[in-house]
Amino acid sequence: MMGSFKVISHSVPAVMTVLHVSADGTGDDSSAFSEISLFVDVNGNGAYDPGVDRRFGQAYSAYPADNGALTFTDVANPVTLAANSEVTMLVVAKLNGPVPATVHQTFNTVVNGIGATGYAHTGMPTAAIPGCKIVPGPNIRVFRDLTVINNGLSDALGNVAGAWFDLTYTIHNTGLLALSLSGDPVVTPGTNVTAAWVLTSPSATVSGGLPTTFTIRCTPSGPGPFEFTVEVHSNSELNNPMSWTVTGNAVDPPPGNNKGSSSEGGGCSSRPGRGSALILVATGAAMLLRRRRIRCRP
Repeated sequence: MMGSFKVISHSVPAVMTVLHVSADGTGDDSSAFSEISLFVDVNGNGAYDPGVDRRFGQAYSAYPADNGALTFTDVANPVTLAANSEVTMLVVAKLNGPVPATVHQTFNTVVNGIGATGYAHTGMPTAAIPGCKIVPGPNIRVFRDLTVINNGLSDALGNVAGAWFDLTYTIHNTGLLALSLSGDPVVTPGTNVTAAWVLTSPSATVSGGLPTTFTIRCTPSGPGPFEFTVEVHSNSELNNPMSWTVTGNAVDPPPGNNKGSSSEGGGCSSRPGRGSALILVATGAAMLLRRRRIRCRP
């Protein structure tokens, strides 16, 4: 439904047979529509109910020109109003014409006049009816810190150290309508990955212009290149599903400092084990460091 308006009969009954309307707004009314109709709001609920509300006059596929005018005539089934009564008329249109409407375009209707018997209606002021404005639907964009994640491409991490690591992604809804996520993102382990899963979940619904975050934990199987995929399902008008491949190179933790020592004179060994052992002894407030004696072979 594009909009509604009321026709009021004062003091005497009236029979309405003709309605003149014109288009208004920034959108092209000659190409955006595939049908434009008027209906009588039979049950008076202010909404269009197919099969209940009655069509008034003929249906048009479009306005003859941008901001053009249409005349709806229904002599066979006119609108009959008792004295001091009113009826609600509904402007119903299909906004899927040959040239799709674009974001921020507006489509309104103006009632320019009526044709009826009964009370004089000449000089009736025009009535502007707010219609609709095309707004961006839900749309998903994903970031990892400042890195933009592109649908179908890779998120390259480079070298990653440790037995496991966490990644936090931010989902932004850049549209105006609510973004609904279909459950948690789907994480599928790939090459050299023992496990990868969603550690903390995003919000199920993200209002227009707002973000939500989720965290993934990954455990590489061993050193070397690894990869896994992430897939986010939503009601986004674009990029549904949104998927990307996380790639990187698993690196061993840094080696310890107990690997022994060497000297120019030859190899060294200690007793009872390999390497040099340190024994830390605390005496009062003082700390005494004693090194075991090491014999070096020439």
